[in-house]
Amino acid sequence: MDGGAIANIPIRIPSRDALNFVDFEVLVAGREIEPRTEVRAFFDNAEITSQLRSLGLPLSVLDGNVTVAVKKLSAQDRSRLEKNNWVDCSLTRDGKCWPYWQSRIQFYWTQRFPAGQTVSVRHTYRPVVGGSVIYRLDDGATSAQPYCGGADALDQIKRQKQLRAPADDNDRPVLAERQVEYILTTANNWSGPIRSFHLTVDSDSPDDTVFTCMPGLKRVAPTRYELVRSNFRPDRELQLLVLQLNK
Repeated sequence: MDGGAIANIPIRIPSRDALNFVDFEVLVAGREIEPRTEVRAFFDNAEITSQLRSLGLPLSVLDGNVTVAVKKLSAQDRSRLEKNNWVDCSLTRDGKCWPYWQSRIQFYWTQRFPAGQTVSVRHTYRPVVGGSVIYRLDDGATSAQPYCGGADALDQIKRQKQLRAPADDNDRPVLAERQVEYILTTANNWSGPIRSFHLTVDSDSPDDTVFTCMPGLKRVAPTRYELVRSNFRPDRELQLLVLQLNK
């Protein structure tokens, strides 16, 4: 998680837990186990975990105690943090100090796989949803093209804007972007392809528009999209863009 993005971009965090902010769960043979957590901090790809720990600062940018910890520091240490651009205490008027480093949180556990036996491992989580907005004068190309949205996509965006935005309100955000990513290519490290792959995307409203470069995803109901593949070897990650009425 990037602290600068959280401070400046409308991002939906699934959980208030500073470490397990995606509600990660893992079940082995139907029984839930408690994974361990490793947390590290980086700024401009340089690790600063030990520096933050020495100052008594939380490593997770989602930790609500960052402001309290920063204000307990000496003036010299706090000045060094701000000079390094690791925190920004001037972004809002409420006195909150926003962390600007990146937190990398990893869940891990030891798992035995006895020879000749099948071990069922199931893990779930709720993804972080990023996004921005599309204004009335914006044709939406910058938003849609990275998700393989072509001329048809731009026509859809144009129709939505015409229905939802007054002609004289150019500064009004018309559509909200919801961006979701899921890593698939790690499945290529398995001993074979994904024998049965079933992707389901449920949007909130029939008026939502879904874009993706994943071929074969089809709308099967007003708010439901599906993709079914056999012996699937993904050559890209799953990236979804959902455009919704900005409320």
